[in-house]
Amino acid sequence: MLSLRSPWPSVALVATTALLSVLPLVAQASRTAPDPQPEVGWRRMVERWLAQEPPENPNNGGSRPVDGDRICWIAPFAMPETAVVWSDRPTLTWQSPAGAVTQVELRPSDDRHPPLVYPISAANQIRNTPIPLYQLTLDHPLEPDVTYEWRMYRPVPSLPNVQEPLSRFVRFEVLATESRDRLTTELTQLEQTQTEQGIAGEEATLQRAQLFTEQQLWSDLWHTLLSQPDPSEALEGAIATTLETACTPPMPE
Repeated sequence: MLSLRSPWPSVALVATTALLSVLPLVAQASRTAPDPQPEVGWRRMVERWLAQEPPENPNNGGSRPVDGDRICWIAPFAMPETAVVWSDRPTLTWQSPAGAVTQVELRPSDDRHPPLVYPISAANQIRNTPIPLYQLTLDHPLEPDVTYEWRMYRPVPSLPNVQEPLSRFVRFEVLATESRDRLTTELTQLEQTQTEQGIAGEEATLQRAQLFTEQQLWSDLWHTLLSQPDPSEALEGAIATTLETACTPPMPE
């Protein structure tokens, strides 16, 4: 099993770790108890964990930066460090009000690769929550030896067709080829084992998510959890609670 250094500073780990730390318990519960009670207990466990030690950063907000338009960076995320992703076509995840983000740009650290620019629309919204959740899965493979800056753009008030970048951006890179290939092999072996044992649905998703958790690949973890079709109430509740805690806006001074 490969081991990676955490791409998040400790303050940024808190909210998502609450969800991640119980994934093995969920997978075990789904194998040993067919009734829904373990899922109810799982959600309560997550909520109690979050309430026990709420994340605080210097401005008393959540574990993620929230810009003035309530734009919250979810994954990949690391500040001031560089996040790491397994997929070479990673999925970017963020929360923002409708229309607050109009464009995403991936700016490489070298001159050999041009920037990648993607328009953002309602088609990118994946959750109709009080503050919508958006995702963008890249259609272009990224290079493992290049650092990318994930930048988001918003409209300029009273200036039609004009966009401006947010002052904040996130750096991330694809896992080194050797480590990426090793994890790909582990994922393939996991899928084979699941097929042999008849493990499918949300239980299979949680086992895959657990593997990303062990490698501290948070972007791939979020993509795995949010891609689960017809998620259980417990999974939806745990995700919603974690997002709410992570994207708490700064407290007024």
